[in-house]
Amino acid sequence: MLQTRKLDVGLPFGASVHGLTMALVADPAVQAELKDLWVRESVLVFRDCPATEEFHVALGKSFGELIVHRSAHIRVEGNPELVQFTADPEQDGIYRVDGIDKVGWIPWHADLAWMPKSSRGGLLRALTIPSEGGETGFMSRFDVYERLPERLKRAVEGREIVTRIRNAYETNPYVIGQQAELRYKPKHIEESELQLIASNPPCIHPLVAIQPETGRKFLNFSPAGADYILGMAPEASHKVLSEIAIYANDDSKAYRHSWKLGEYILWDNWVINHKAYGTALGDTRVMQRVTIASDGQQVVGRLLEAA
Repeated sequence: MLQTRKLDVGLPFGASVHGLTMALVADPAVQAELKDLWVRESVLVFRDCPATEEFHVALGKSFGELIVHRSAHIRVEGNPELVQFTADPEQDGIYRVDGIDKVGWIPWHADLAWMPKSSRGGLLRALTIPSEGGETGFMSRFDVYERLPERLKRAVEGREIVTRIRNAYETNPYVIGQQAELRYKPKHIEESELQLIASNPPCIHPLVAIQPETGRKFLNFSPAGADYILGMAPEASHKVLSEIAIYANDDSKAYRHSWKLGEYILWDNWVINHKAYGTALGDTRVMQRVTIASDGQQVVGRLLEAA
């Protein structure tokens, strides 16, 4: 039986798992138990287990097929499923967030929300921890939906949302709760983002979706990329999304993880939004991640240009 605990008794999601070994991760019965726990809790923190690249990959594979990132320069040599991220102004740019210059700040979002089929999840580990800051936040889309007043639930039921890539978070009206100003973006990053935008048209998804394993409803809303509600007048769409954004950017309802070496965090990218709080300019933060491919259980969207 797995050794588990609630992450935060004040939150309706999240659990920690303790003492996993390579042998346990390879056990089909343990894999099934872990997947059930993941479906129920959405976010799992693994503690007291091997802090190695090999364990990281094996643990990720126990939850599904892993994606090999298309950017070869961030792949980890010898383990191509792993990618490494370093807080570096030449890779992340610099944002001034609430008066502090930060590297690696990313507001509330779900990975690849702008594609018809997003990834199922991510498994993240810290290799170098900054002297302060560098936290990662997680927020349940189940909880966001449950916290909406009934009038908003009625307003979003049966509606579809258009989501697109945004390369300037500070201009997105649905990223709220902090003052953010872009201070520096390397030219090569800007050019890469523009190419990505040009090759990936906006995508349409149901605004309220259902987790197939449980039948639970969640708000399928990624603040960083939200654009408008399909078929709704622009003023009405903006009003509804602005109200939703209050609930989806409420950091008091999030699990905010302060990293320790040797920990891994797995999140269900379909039902969890996450946030990188950023690292102070001049400090060091190095992370590695594997990405779990879609398992065919997710709601599949469609491209706007094909609608």
